[in-house]
Amino acid sequence: MNKDNWKLLVVILTMFTGMAHAADWESIAKTGASELWVDTDSYADDDVYSSIWTKTLYKPALQLPGAAAGTKYVEKRARFEFDCVKHAFRLREFMYYGAKGELLNKGKGEDAFLPVAPQSAGYKVGTLTCQVRRMVRP
Repeated sequence: MNKDNWKLLVVILTMFTGMAHAADWESIAKTGASELWVDTDSYADDDVYSSIWTKTLYKPALQLPGAAAGTKYVEKRARFEFDCVKHAFRLREFMYYGAKGELLNKGKGEDAFLPVAPQSAGYKVGTLTCQVRRMVRP
């Protein structure tokens, strides 16, 4: 496990020891045009699945899907649910925000699970989420 993944894993574990109390966004991936964060306080699980909230910041802003020309967003928040046994995920809900923090669009995700593509951002989020699940539910 690399240094960044280890740091994030330690932060995620603090929510189970009572140390973390508010939303705690941790950056886990950065490219020239975007940065991916996870809210370590949002981790949740049930008997089968685990979920976590993410946000992606974009620079420059991107065209909002299905919106009028010129409607751009700089942040996307999404809650992903992972099936750690089948290495699959599904998007449960999402929100797009403009440059002034205004909510531009929101919606529900899909019911169907998709395989997590290796080396993708989803792979990184899923790996961390499932590591926590294995520690919480050995």
